[in-house]
Amino acid sequence: MTTTADLRAIADSRSTLYKLLSRLYLEEVDAETLKALCALQLENAPEAIAEPAARLRARCEAMTDKTLEADLEALAVDYARIFLGAGVAEGDAAIPYESVYTSPQRLLMQNAWESVRHAYLERGIAVKPRIGLYEDHLGIELGFMASLAARDGSTESLQASATSGTLLEGLRFEEAFLRDHLLRWVPRLAADVRRITGTTGFYQDAADLTEAWLALDAETLRDLKEELQSDEAEEDEVHEEASDKTTASDD
Repeated sequence: MTTTADLRAIADSRSTLYKLLSRLYLEEVDAETLKALCALQLENAPEAIAEPAARLRARCEAMTDKTLEADLEALAVDYARIFLGAGVAEGDAAIPYESVYTSPQRLLMQNAWESVRHAYLERGIAVKPRIGLYEDHLGIELGFMASLAARDGSTESLQASATSGTLLEGLRFEEAFLRDHLLRWVPRLAADVRRITGTTGFYQDAADLTEAWLALDAETLRDLKEELQSDEAEEDEVHEEASDKTTASDD
């Protein structure tokens, strides 16, 4: 049986990684983001996650105070080249919007944009896109998952889940959001990022890590959901047996 401490630890680790991945896509990386990547410890994770995480950490650790300014500039050029299509032919970029990857004409602000906005409102999480960004931007969707995971690990959520199933309902929502949104399009975006040449390779590693993490998190959510459902069923059975004994005693 998963304990409250286990649930909190899982939620915290999920939120932390989602937050870091979100930051990688929202804008060009800075020294603080690189520091967070250097501290990333995922050696015990599955190989599909551990390998790109190790490559990213190695890239960060190779940057010194003397080279940092030039390194950050090179990464900013990569970001503009890959995600903004700066200085490249039309179509030779990985525009990080769900609408672009799920609409027939690859346009912004399509059905996916409306759908994620509804999801944000449904969970009561305020999402304020940065200037020039829309709500179905990859960085914002990942940030939304970070907020949901952080909510899972809150004391209020864990206490409420003991009697109302709040946590289980939240996990079901997150599993559905992954299935209906991120997993529908991020693998294709990651493939596009990998096809773009002439860059440092930093964002290719980030794309590998992101794709692998989403797949693993979907499994984690499914396993947690099934375990909580099992625990809930066992508790119901115990309560039912206790109720039967009370009724028999009264008779």
